[in-house]
Amino acid sequence: MEERTDGHVEERPNREPEAAAQSSSLNQQRRYASLRQTSDKRVNGENETAATADSFSEQRQEETESEVSQSPDYGQRAEQSVYSTESKQTENVSREPHSSGAHTVMQNSSRYRQKFRQESQTAEAGTGASKLRFADDELPGQDAVNRKLEKAQERAARFEQRLHKAENKLPSRRKPRLETSADPATGKQKTRLRFEKEVKEKSEALKGPAVLRPVKGVANLAGGMVHKQIYKNEHENVGVQAAHRAEIAGETGLRYASRAHKLAPYNKVKRLQNRTVNAQAKAAYQKALAENPELKKKKLAKAMYKQKLKRKYAKAAREAQKTGKRAKKTAVTTEKIVKEIAGAIKRHPVAALVIFLIFLLILFIASAFTSCTSIGAGSSGAFSSVSYLAGDIVIDQAELTYTEWETDLQLEINRMETIRSGYDEYRYDVDEIGHDPHVLMAYLTAVYGDFNSSQAESAMRSLFDSQYHLTLTEEVERRTRTEPATDPTTHQQTTTNVAYDYKILNVKLTSVSLESVVSGRVNSEQRDACDTLLTTKGCRQYVKNVFGSTNWLSNVTSYYGYRVHPVSGVKDYHTGVDIGMPQGTVIRAGHDGVVTVAGNSGGYGLCVIIEGDTPTGKTLMTRYGHCSQLLVAAGANVHAGDVIAKVGSTGTSTGPHLHLEVLLDGHYLNPLYFAETGDETERHL
Repeated sequence: MEERTDGHVEERPNREPEAAAQSSSLNQQRRYASLRQTSDKRVNGENETAATADSFSEQRQEETESEVSQSPDYGQRAEQSVYSTESKQTENVSREPHSSGAHTVMQNSSRYRQKFRQESQTAEAGTGASKLRFADDELPGQDAVNRKLEKAQERAARFEQRLHKAENKLPSRRKPRLETSADPATGKQKTRLRFEKEVKEKSEALKGPAVLRPVKGVANLAGGMVHKQIYKNEHENVGVQAAHRAEIAGETGLRYASRAHKLAPYNKVKRLQNRTVNAQAKAAYQKALAENPELKKKKLAKAMYKQKLKRKYAKAAREAQKTGKRAKKTAVTTEKIVKEIAGAIKRHPVAALVIFLIFLLILFIASAFTSCTSIGAGSSGAFSSVSYLAGDIVIDQAELTYTEWETDLQLEINRMETIRSGYDEYRYDVDEIGHDPHVLMAYLTAVYGDFNSSQAESAMRSLFDSQYHLTLTEEVERRTRTEPATDPTTHQQTTTNVAYDYKILNVKLTSVSLESVVSGRVNSEQRDACDTLLTTKGCRQYVKNVFGSTNWLSNVTSYYGYRVHPVSGVKDYHTGVDIGMPQGTVIRAGHDGVVTVAGNSGGYGLCVIIEGDTPTGKTLMTRYGHCSQLLVAAGANVHAGDVIAKVGSTGTSTGPHLHLEVLLDGHYLNPLYFAETGDETERHL
């Protein structure tokens, strides 16, 4: 208590308890800063920016404590020091590089202080020290891109796992396979029976078990007969007619439900495949952002690209919607026209019959005139044909002739130093030699139709001369060389420079693609026919795709026909095509038949031969060479699509590939013409 001059008494509070409390608060603040530094090092490593901020905070606290301890109003100054220190810590944290914003960092700092206070109180109340642990969202400076990458990768992994489970639940069957392999110790072949799991196709799943198919066929036949009888008499009773219609609707609904149930696993796999691809693409995009931080700065470019993609897909969706509306409108219009015609026929049956007879008469007369005008033309029907019109042997012989000319040209260039000897140097500038067999046959069919060998040879010679130009140019250079000489006076050995002619032969081969040569020789109708034949490949395929649905046309390493042998260097007749495929790729039977050979066959290595018949009764044989494993035995009956072997490199081979041969009545044929290649792309000249 203290008395003032005006008579009032003033009460002074005791500052000692407040000073003690503030001193304890400062000590606690030091512990908070130390614990924060330790936690940051554990979570984020040696972060120099955070360490600098903590060190600056400790220095400010020590200066504040010194000022407060020397000041008479210790408690008030201590309280201000605490608030000043906390605001400085918040300011330093908000200035850390790569922060997401001052507001977020200040919230993180506030959570840090709350966490430090809670952990400090727990440590003081307990018997031992407590280690600070923080959640991922409590850590300041956490890279958002890395979190997005982790989430994207986890999402892709989840979809992959779900896809794998869905694929395992697809309807399957166990098919017996005969596997033939060589014993590495004895070298003998061993054959064993294996049951492999094979996923059923959608068509097989819809048909149901093979055992029940005859029963279903009989039931459907009986049901159809019953419905037919009811249809004849239902008009006599309205109740029967209504019940029959309801029963038909119920059967239709059950059929649709059964079909949807059977196709549900396949549809689920298709959906998961799309989602898995999208999730993997997003994960790859986030990974690129994480590995290349500079991409994040190009926000304008990313935004423009995303908008471009959005516009592109929006346009495609609009086009698809317009196409659907047009198709729907056309279908409605067609339906109306058909109804009108049907009504007119019912109203005037006699007039409709007369009009129909007149129409048939006009068609008959037009076809007669067409037949007359086509006599002598020979090839007018080829313009709209989708198939080769010449015979199989004629087609094959035409391709052989063209490959033989190309091989002779290559051998002439290879033997140039022997054929034109006497030159000091030979300089070569040679373009590639080769042609597309489908382009050659499409041109011959479109122009000549059912051509013969003489027509084909004359046309191909003109094409060959336009495709290849070989020129030989002699060149002489005057050069000098040093030669030994003897001085006639001193008889000493000396050297002298002698001038001589240096002869050079320049060999230049200029070639263009056969497609460009053909394109300049056809009219519009012939061009359309060529485009059709290039897409259908001539429709002469006796052999199915030996690799299932894989397009192996681009994997051909050596074509059918004459070639320069890669080892001997002489002209060689290659009786099949070599298809480069990875080791162990499954090989399927190209047609129905009997396995006549399944074993080691000299240069072919492990080989399978299948014999069967064509629909016209001709003998069809296919050979599959250089296999690594044989999955059938001699005498087995196989069907097109059955797995018979695996790709390898046995026998005379330089790498894993399949040597495929096609023989018709003992004659070799080009597999590119007479076997499915899996190429269904639309082609144009």
